Amino acid sequence: MEIINALYGNSCAVLPHRPYNLLTGEFRSADHTGYLGSKGEIWDAESVMQEAKYVHFSDWPLPKPWLHDKVIEKEMAPTCDKCAEKRVWLWLYEDFRERRKNVCGPDFVNQEQQG
Repeated sequence: MEIINALYGNSCAVLPHRPYNLLTGEFRSADHTGYLGSKGEIWDAESVMQEAKYVHFSDWPLPKPWLHDKVIEKEMAPTCDKCAEKRVWLWLYEDFRERRKNVCGPDFVNQEQQG
């Protein structure tokens, strides 16, 4: 997010948050009205993830994924056992770790993150 803001700052139009800016914290939220834009629309975590163009790791109080380990992540995951929100949320963090390892190399991933 900081990179996008630094590159474009005030020189661009504001894009609608949906589908252009999805926060990871949305999957832990009980109320999705703000993201969906109406109370009448039904939340579908997998459909929302498929339509998203950009996902921002913003999951307060969970630190950014490069600053925490899998133990903290598992404690903060959505509480439902087999729901789509939990599957998508866990996938986002696992995908981040895998991409980071592929870009930076396996020596870059610390033991705590390997879990």
